[in-house]
Amino acid sequence: MKATVTTVSMQIKAQAAQIRVGQTLAQSTQVMKAMNNLVRLPELNATMMAMAREMEKTGLIEEMTEEAFEMIEPEDIEEAANEEIDTVLREIIGEQFAGVGAMSNVVPEVRARLDCANVALLGVRAPHEA
Repeated sequence: MKATVTTVSMQIKAQAAQIRVGQTLAQSTQVMKAMNNLVRLPELNATMMAMAREMEKTGLIEEMTEEAFEMIEPEDIEEAANEEIDTVLREIIGEQFAGVGAMSNVVPEVRARLDCANVALLGVRAPHEA
């Protein structure tokens, strides 16, 4: 008798568990339907393909313009630009320090700082480093 009661109890528990699994699957199906309606996979796929094509076009255009500029641009343009920048900086610094006077009157510490500034700005060696 006790064995049949235990068996019946276990069957009832198993059926209750099956019912809960069925309800969970039904909820899962509803969630998946809602997600499918939101995502619309074919439309997303078409959008991603179009985006990939546009990115490829952009990459090709960028590559072509770089090649065109490389053909037009002289190889030593950076050196020429740097030389021009150095010339302009020398002129500006020369105008700013024209009225300072002889460097022998300047404290040696200040002279060293000015020499370091010239090295940093103009890329030239200081007189005491030569």
